[in-house]
This record gives sequence, C-alpha cells and structure tokens, in this order.
Amino acid sequence: MRIWPLILLMSAACGEAVTPPLSYDAEVDPGEPLVEPPELELPDDRCDQAAPDPCDPSPCHPGVQCEVVEGWGIRCGSCPEGMVGDGFECAPPPRLEIHEFDYDQPGSDTAEFIEIVNVGEHPASLVGMRVELVNGGNSQVYRAVALDPIGTLEPGAFAVLAAPLVEVPEEVPVIRMPASAWLQNGPDAIVLLDAEGEALDLVVYGGTLEGYAPEWHVDVLDTGHAGSLSRIAPGGPFVLACEPTPGRPNVGPCE
Repeated sequence: MRIWPLILLMSAACGEAVTPPLSYDAEVDPGEPLVEPPELELPDDRCDQAAPDPCDPSPCHPGVQCEVVEGWGIRCGSCPEGMVGDGFECAPPPRLEIHEFDYDQPGSDTAEFIEIVNVGEHPASLVGMRVELVNGGNSQVYRAVALDPIGTLEPGAFAVLAAPLVEVPEEVPVIRMPASAWLQNGPDAIVLLDAEGEALDLVVYGGTLEGYAPEWHVDVLDTGHAGSLSRIAPGGPFVLACEPTPGRPNVGPCE
C-alpha cells in the first residue's frame, strides 16, 4: 500500500517574534552602515485557526478511505470492489486477450507471431504482465516473455510478439522474438498473465491437452497453412483465417 509523505512547514509559535531574513539582492553602498530589520510580531489569532486536514481534499481515489499516518504521511485504503490499484489510483481490471497467432507456416517457420488486443473500455498497463509458452509434453514453460516494453494499450489497440520477418504496422508496439521456431507447433498452450500472475487468457492449440478446460482449446489446426488462427469477435472462437494480420483487424475464415 503506497504512502504519500507529508511536507511539514515549520514556523514560529503563536506570539513569538521572528526576524525576517536579510535580503542580499539589493545593492548596498559599502560606506553606509548596515541596518538590521525590525522584529515582527505574529498575530495571536493564528492559534485559533485549525490545522489543515491533509485528507481534505483527499488524494485517494473517490470512495477510498484516506488516513493520516503519524510520522509518515497519507495512506489510502483498498480500491472499490471490482477495481484494482493502490488506493491512490484505481481502475477496472485489464481486459486483454490473445486475438491472433500463427505457429506454423509453409516451409520454415520464420513468421510466427502472437497478437494481443485490449478488449476493455479503459487503457491497460502491461507492466508486470507476461506471456508464457507451455510445452504440452511436460506442462513446463519453455519460454516466458515480459510485456513491460509495450507500456499501455488503449482500448482496441494491438500489441504483437513477432519474429523479425513479420511485418507489423509502425504504430503498433512489437516485441521481436528469435528468427524462427520460437513458438512450438503443439499441442501446446499460450497463457497471458497479469501482473499478479493470474491468467487473463489461455489458448491450447495444435491438439488437445489434459487438465485444460474444453473452452480453452482451439478447434482448428494450422498445419503449415498460409493464414493464421484468429478471433473475429472478442472472446469468440478461433477460426482459420486465409491471411495473417498481425497488428491489424482480423479477416474472416477461409471458405
């Protein structure tokens, strides 16, 4: 839980005389004697004023309790139900999904990619998130890719993990992967994890794997096809598309 430190301004006690500091900005004639400034008396009615409340107005998210922590500063409580954050800033949980991927191409696999899209209504920070590639043969993660370099995705925006030969629109953030064979042909799994390690999306492809729910399995295979596996609608099933579109809206299934 984040704590916001307070800056305390020290002043003289009520009724105590204080001497204003000398100013060294004005030009002074060396032949003239230096005159000390007069003492100033602070008004006693200053004591009648209540100390300012650092929680009024509150720096916390609306609806989150603000607490003054003695010797430390301000502490905000937990975010409202259904939201995530540190209390100072709260937002709906990110809604990201695996939108398209291509794990097998004609000939050598040099154009593999995974596309992620923000299907939510709010910007989503990918800091702390990662994609894990799971080997279906032993259920071990054979590659983990941190998504921190992507930063924040606006609603509807794409991000791509791709081999060097994959063409991605200039405005789309991309994480470049090794030249070939970084995405196994399956049966394997792709898992998109949030900053807390919870799965936001999971796809089993290239066959079936025990221990994974049926809805996580892709029903179609990409056995060296020129296209890709794509979702046409958010959360919908994957179809075999005739054209790979990394970083661009997906096309319909092949006839």
